Amino acid sequence: MVTIILLTIGAGILAGIGIVIAILIFRINPTVNSLINYQDCIGQMAEVVVPITLEQPGSIRVKQDRATLKLRAFTRESEEFRVGDRVVIVEVRDGQAWVTTSAELDDYC
Repeated sequence: MVTIILLTIGAGILAGIGIVIAILIFRINPTVNSLINYQDCIGQMAEVVVPITLEQPGSIRVKQDRATLKLRAFTRESEEFRVGDRVVIVEVRDGQAWVTTSAELDDYC
């Protein structure tokens, strides 16, 4: 009886260790590159994650290489960009993005 209990406990411990190892192996870790050139984001589409208005900066998410960047974002347009809207990055200064809609892109050039 004691042998069966010890074998059951041992099997549970081994199963737990196996699960932890599987999680560590299959977990997807985005590569963080501290040498990201934010100028490469110019012209890319981004998704608004915090609303952006003329008076209030917001936040955007943009994919660059294998990383997803979250940047503080500003606009010169009077309309509000809502969460989920797609915008175009037209300028990046000090890690902060200036965005517009693709329809208004010509006004920035």
